[in-house]
Order: sequence, then C-alpha cells, then structure tokens
Amino acid sequence: MYEYFSHPSDIGIKGIGNNFEEAFCEAAKGMFAIMANLDAFSPEIKIKIECNGVDREFLFINFLNKLLLEYNLKKAIFFDFKILKMTDVDLVAEIIGEKLKINHKNETKTEVKAATPCELKVEKQNDLYIAQCVLDI
Repeated sequence: MYEYFSHPSDIGIKGIGNNFEEAFCEAAKGMFAIMANLDAFSPEIKIKIECNGVDREFLFINFLNKLLLEYNLKKAIFFDFKILKMTDVDLVAEIIGEKLKINHKNETKTEVKAATPCELKVEKQNDLYIAQCVLDI
C-alpha cells in the first residue's frame, strides 16, 4: 500500500510493504498514480531496469528517478513493478506499462519531475517496511 503526506510545495510518497522490495514497488505505484489514473492503462510493454545507490536510501531515490527517466524516454505510464533482485546498494526490476496514447488525454494528471532526498526514510517500523521521500511536482 502507499500513502501520501503533505509538504509545503510538493508531495510526499510513502510505500509500505512486508519487505523493502514491496515498499519500493508500492511507492513507485503511488508515484505513477499521481501522474495518471492507473486503471485506464493496460500491460503493453515490459522493461527490465537496473539501478544502484551508495546505500538503501539513495537506492530508493535512484529507483524512482530511473522510473521517471523510463516514463520520459518511453512516453509510457507504468503500473506494475516487480523487483527481481535487490541488495542494499543495487536492484534489478521489471516494470510493466502502456505507452501514452491520444485516448489517455483525460486520464493523465500531475507530472512528477523528480524524487528528492527530502524527508527520505527507508526503514523497518514494527512489522512493516517503509520507503518514503518527497516528490518534486
């Protein structure tokens, strides 16, 4: 599951899961839900991505920003995320989405520019794993 939290000029995203992989994927889904009505898109393209970071926190930021890069390069909305392999400093993921088409005009919302390290947390809280940051919109 994902939640949003308030920020004076942008929006915070918090992915919550049973492990770090799930928390990362939930945050990614929440980020794309800011940009579009995800129910309006079908699985059309599948991409494998890789990214790294100096630690788990920056791996999370780099993961979200890599997804935004794919959004801009492929002109596609992604809605299904699966982390295939993950360590504290790198990951390999499979992402599924659909290229934007003219009929999606009314399904798009606010564009996310970047994931930032503002209010960055990647940690275990009680029995759940949290991955959160502020998104520049």
